[in-house]
Amino acid sequence: METYWLVDPIDGTTNYTRQLEFFSVSIALIDKGVPVVGVVNCPKLGQLYSARSGNGAHCNGDRITVSDKATIAESILTTSMPYETNARKKVLQFLDKASQEVDGIRLFLSCAYDLCLLSRGSIDSSIFFGVSPWDIAAGLCILKEAGGQFTDDHGNVWAPASQLCVASNGQVHNELLKLLSR
Repeated sequence: METYWLVDPIDGTTNYTRQLEFFSVSIALIDKGVPVVGVVNCPKLGQLYSARSGNGAHCNGDRITVSDKATIAESILTTSMPYETNARKKVLQFLDKASQEVDGIRLFLSCAYDLCLLSRGSIDSSIFFGVSPWDIAAGLCILKEAGGQFTDDHGNVWAPASQLCVASNGQVHNELLKLLSR
């Protein structure tokens, strides 16, 4: 399948079931393994993020871009919290290290929303543990169009099979990869 739609009807399912506003509907068009259209709707927040390759990223029609923070010491980091217990332990170990290096850590527990926050410059970096392609594909398109960077944990181009991913404003990306590898 070279071109297909990838839909996450509710990203942040636990947030949704607990009536927390940090959930979204995420839709991406994938062409030859690359997200080329991304739409993330956050209905409780009244935010609609969108991007199409070569046309920039937008929130409610306004152009958005990533932050200009140059170091992880001045950056805000978000992360995912997988359902599997051993994976959660890895996240907590990473957060223990990261808490000593970054300006702050936030957990919104919606990958698509995290990528949108990163795309609009509200946060500066994200690490995603144990994610599925539908969790991140639309947000990845939006992030790329907003000027951000997204790789696997080794700095390679994202592939749908990637289980550990790093997203950033681009400026803190290498520092984040080094922190993750420690």
